[in-house]
Amino acid sequence: MSFARALPARSNSRTSPGSRAYAARRARIGARNSLTASVTSRFSAAAPASPIPAATSCGSRSRQSPASWRSPDTPGRAGINPLRHSASYTVDERGLADLRRLGAALGFDSALERRRNLGDSKQRLGVGEDEYSFGGMRFTRGTNFGVRTSVNKRDLEENLQQIKEARRMADWVVVSFHCHELGGENLFTAKHRSHIDELADFAVDFANRCIDAGADVFVAHGPQEPFGIEIYKERPIFYSIGTTIFQLETPQYLAEEAYARYGLSS
Repeated sequence: MSFARALPARSNSRTSPGSRAYAARRARIGARNSLTASVTSRFSAAAPASPIPAATSCGSRSRQSPASWRSPDTPGRAGINPLRHSASYTVDERGLADLRRLGAALGFDSALERRRNLGDSKQRLGVGEDEYSFGGMRFTRGTNFGVRTSVNKRDLEENLQQIKEARRMADWVVVSFHCHELGGENLFTAKHRSHIDELADFAVDFANRCIDAGADVFVAHGPQEPFGIEIYKERPIFYSIGTTIFQLETPQYLAEEAYARYGLSS
């Protein structure tokens, strides 16, 4: 990042005095051959490298994208370093009652019960008096309509631990976060994506936590619009840098479904 290269040199007792090779080590956290490797800071002394480690996480992904942990019996699955999250939708009492009625009539409740009887512990969520699971989404009773997102605690702890490790061994730490999940008041009424200029609340909380853990700069990307910049504890948070590089015109071939999505013939 050009703004990162412009940062002034920083005196840091964590680096060996006069050791340019050590200061030039670059952390790599991202897509690797297992989740253990994806989330772990890796350093290389290949010069000329920037003394700015980049920790990378991804809040938007398909179900098949995240890497998996190794076990004593099997190797991990290759993939990205995820920051998983869940959403809870708040509805009024009438809305929750309507969802319960539809869920029972359409067989959703019976399907959940079958999953629970098979030992699927995840299907125990959203079955209390003030909450209900419908169509894979979690609804809670409240006075106003809204949506609340929360981060996966294990993903959060692993990412923050690696940022702390990078902080211990580097002069500057930059966190790069890919996220398409949006939030803010305009989320409920906007007719165009360009009318929304905030990330979901779990991403905002993650940005603050990364700075608390030792990051000097937090850079989010994913939305094709530039979002606001927050100065948190004298450190910048870029909630979306917009479309600085977009090369859709360069691919020579596209899959058939890319045409079908817009009603075009391949």
